[in-house]
Amino acid sequence: MIKNTNFIIQNRACCVNYNLFIYAFATLSTIAPFVPYFTIYGNMSAVDIFVPFLLFWLAVFKNNRIIIPWQAVLIFIIALIALVSLTYNYLFSQYVDGLHGVGQVIRWFYFGSIVVLIINYIQDVRKIIVVYNAIMTGLIVTLLYAWYGWYNSPVHFGGIPMLHVIDFDLNRNYLGYFLSLGSVLSYSMFFISKNTVIKYLFLLIFFLFLFSTVLTFSKGALLSVFIALLTYFNVWFVAFIVIALLLFGNYIMIIQSNYVDRFTTSSYNDERLQFVLDAILAIFNNPLLGVGPGNYKSYSDYVNAQVTSDPHNALLWVGAESGLLVVLIILIIIIWLTKHGIFGLSKNPVLSPLRSLIIVNFLNIPIHGLTFSMKYFWISIGLLLSINFISKKMHHSSDNRGSY
Repeated sequence: MIKNTNFIIQNRACCVNYNLFIYAFATLSTIAPFVPYFTIYGNMSAVDIFVPFLLFWLAVFKNNRIIIPWQAVLIFIIALIALVSLTYNYLFSQYVDGLHGVGQVIRWFYFGSIVVLIINYIQDVRKIIVVYNAIMTGLIVTLLYAWYGWYNSPVHFGGIPMLHVIDFDLNRNYLGYFLSLGSVLSYSMFFISKNTVIKYLFLLIFFLFLFSTVLTFSKGALLSVFIALLTYFNVWFVAFIVIALLLFGNYIMIIQSNYVDRFTTSSYNDERLQFVLDAILAIFNNPLLGVGPGNYKSYSDYVNAQVTSDPHNALLWVGAESGLLVVLIILIIIIWLTKHGIFGLSKNPVLSPLRSLIIVNFLNIPIHGLTFSMKYFWISIGLLLSINFISKKMHHSSDNRGSY
């Protein structure tokens, strides 16, 4: 009996250490990629370089058969297409002045590896909760670091604080994406947390994220948060939040009409529309391999289009840079995510944070390219695959028990 007890204690200690490792790794990996010296290349952090080593350790030292789902295979195919596109355009296109897209190619391989890593490491519900908390922590660090940057170089819009950090070259729309993720994730964690103190701590964090999202003046970030919140069953609480923000918005309108101008300026909207039209034209002119990863800005300048590095639409962006086949592959992944990640997940509250992450990333697709260039969308794919794997394993176990 003593030996068995010692084994159980040792096993639990190992489990705690393993969960702590997952938490630390995922936290550091999900801090937004704008921290100096921590972000190294292609929107990847210093922690991300360990992903291939973790996969190697899993395969060699743990003697496990690595699961490589078809979704990860498709992402690796995108990486190969991006590599071919980069090489072809570097050799034959006149507008290319360097290998600026190498980081994007590496990033695609990294995203595929992330999906493989998650489904092989995260194989029980407790570890999924650990990953939720880690993402939440990474986004909180992002929020605090953004406000620290704003404090050192404050920016105002018509007398109202605007969360736009000049010193870090941190665009408010860019930041709005991360804050929208933090808003819906903290809202989800508020509902699934059972500890009262932690529960209301998440509620406080939710309001901090929501307030900060408003101060980015990002239409897309606010819209994605509102729509994601409205998908929850607690209609009265959502109604309270919406009314409170409407009152807050009205207060801003009273003290300064510039806030309204920010959302209604026709020249700004016309510019966004022109970005979309230029990207569509770029796809039609370069349907097979695109203009090359990282080359959209130089290409738009070369053809006298509206110059931008991102046409503010994730699908058009990857289509313009890597061709229509990449768009088709991503659409297949999106359809699968919609079926299994939004409509296919059960009503279990533990799954609501994952659904929130998927919805917000979907809503950001027509706004900018961050859905595909950041890792949160791909982490969601890995988590959904893990949930499906856990469900099948539990179903198989129950069938075996029933057979005796």
